[in-house]
Amino acid sequence: METREYIDELLEWTQQPIENEELPDAADPVDEDESSPKGGTVVMEKVTCGDETCKCMKKGEKHGPYKYLYYRKADGTLTSEYIDNR
Repeated sequence: METREYIDELLEWTQQPIENEELPDAADPVDEDESSPKGGTVVMEKVTCGDETCKCMKKGEKHGPYKYLYYRKADGTLTSEYIDNR
């Protein structure tokens, strides 16, 4: 029974809302995603594209804002996932 209790507690912890202080400075929280099995917080965020020749990489305007879901993985690591804006 201890294993089941541990799993239940872990699942509950990973589905807690993400605190604003945990998010990147550029992330603007818009909603908690209760429909996702991952739980988490939906944010709008401007990002760099990774193309070294793009102006966003050289102090230029970043792309976006795009919608991301921030959530905790089972190991407690905070991660994000792009959400299609459609």
